[in-house]
Amino acid sequence: MNTNHKLLTAAGLLAAPALLSALPTRDTLAFTPKAGASLSMTYTMVSENSLDDMSMSMNGQEMPMEMEMNMSNTMKVSFSDELLEVEGSAPTRFKRTFNTILTEVSTEVAMDMMGQGQDETVGGRGTSELEGKTVAFTWKDGEYTTAWADEEKGAAELLENHDPHTWLAGLLPKEAVSEGGTWDIETTALMGILAPCGDLHLEVEMDGGDMAMSMGPDAEMFTNLRQLMDGALEGSFTGKLAGYRDVDGVTMAVIELEVEIDSVSDMAEMIRESMEESLPPEMPIEMDISNVDVSLTLEATGELLWDAKAGIPGGLTLEGEMAIGMEMAMSMDAGGQQMDMENTMEMSGSIQQTVTVD
Repeated sequence: MNTNHKLLTAAGLLAAPALLSALPTRDTLAFTPKAGASLSMTYTMVSENSLDDMSMSMNGQEMPMEMEMNMSNTMKVSFSDELLEVEGSAPTRFKRTFNTILTEVSTEVAMDMMGQGQDETVGGRGTSELEGKTVAFTWKDGEYTTAWADEEKGAAELLENHDPHTWLAGLLPKEAVSEGGTWDIETTALMGILAPCGDLHLEVEMDGGDMAMSMGPDAEMFTNLRQLMDGALEGSFTGKLAGYRDVDGVTMAVIELEVEIDSVSDMAEMIRESMEESLPPEMPIEMDISNVDVSLTLEATGELLWDAKAGIPGGLTLEGEMAIGMEMAMSMDAGGQQMDMENTMEMSGSIQQTVTVD
């Protein structure tokens, strides 16, 4: 080897560590946004469910009934975040503008009870006064406080129960991971995917629903997955660094997601309020709902794209099968006539969630 080659080789060896350190650490995945950056995200969820089985008894006697039911629900939430201050890997001050908040639910029911047939379509559309408004989030004493941004004005209750952690960072590994490596994800992170931003203060207007005493599930109940999943989420939620992909000139880490969870929630209060609102005020009926237990099972797979260099999400898809069960027991006093009712229901279907990032 001549002298020039030796010098070049030595220089290359000396420069190698510096060159390597300048390259992005491809196996370090973290949320590291820059102050002054803007991040716009759109969450879209579509679910379809059909009734598999339903039974109802009154005063201990099984009631002969046949029911067919199909239910669909669509939710879209889009927002733009302006990250004003960032410390470490967390924005300490940012403004969130809610661009779109919309949910739509539709239920088709065909029922035959004791020889009496009836068909019904129930539809609803939910919107929020938050749409078009901007909320300021400030990290203080270990939590985010909320206020109306700039000259924005609105009801004080619209600032309550927000979930600012909508950047999918909870799906990332807590330590560096090599390609092919796997990790456990907190099951609570699923709530942020399927019900983003916390309480969006939806106001749902329903059309139809004259079959209030059919004891079928309340269509409006399915517009609030956060409340449906209010119980402890048990099961597994895992991530796997599957590799890297070029997306519009940006190298994205590809994280495969797998979910198998179960939850049981007590929704007696919600059903009680819904049934009371559906009954004409002049009807002399007293109700006592002893329990409404709603179970949810979800098995899904998906993919999270992560811009490791910029430290921000690139998008998400999640789809799978969902099963919902309900057990309800209640008693009614209608003009001195006592009735004890029990109702069980099982539904199953599909769910698809996409998150796009602009």
